[in-house]
Amino acid sequence: MEWLEGLPAPVSEGLPRILGDITGDDDRQGLARSMRPCFRVGTPPGSLSPWMVWVLFTLIKVPQLGRTEKLAWEFVFRFRGVLVTVSYEKFGLHAHVDSEGVEDDQAAAALVADLFDRLGRAATIVEKHVLKDLLVEQ
Repeated sequence: MEWLEGLPAPVSEGLPRILGDITGDDDRQGLARSMRPCFRVGTPPGSLSPWMVWVLFTLIKVPQLGRTEKLAWEFVFRFRGVLVTVSYEKFGLHAHVDSEGVEDDQAAAALVADLFDRLGRAATIVEKHVLKDLLVEQ
């Protein structure tokens, strides 16, 4: 994965292992503002900051749909084959799971919990091996 070249080994080796189930999707409509049936799931308590989520998705090249009214950003991807978007909206960070990919809201919540567990592990690596050094330089 050429986009990881030049990053410390724990990052270049760890991110694909931890976040390998996340693949970009060409869906340009997203789920946060569409009329498509989906489950809206709040992020787990004590979750990551929205901007760390933004850094992680940007690092692994997940497509971003951009801003709309009351929406700062929305990333669209597939996680374990299910279409998911994560968005930062006026009232916080949310995940939207395509209803065709899961059976019910409990399955959607479990998928999002696993996603954010993985994002949390990836954030630890990025904070330790990339952001910490960047902050020292500033």
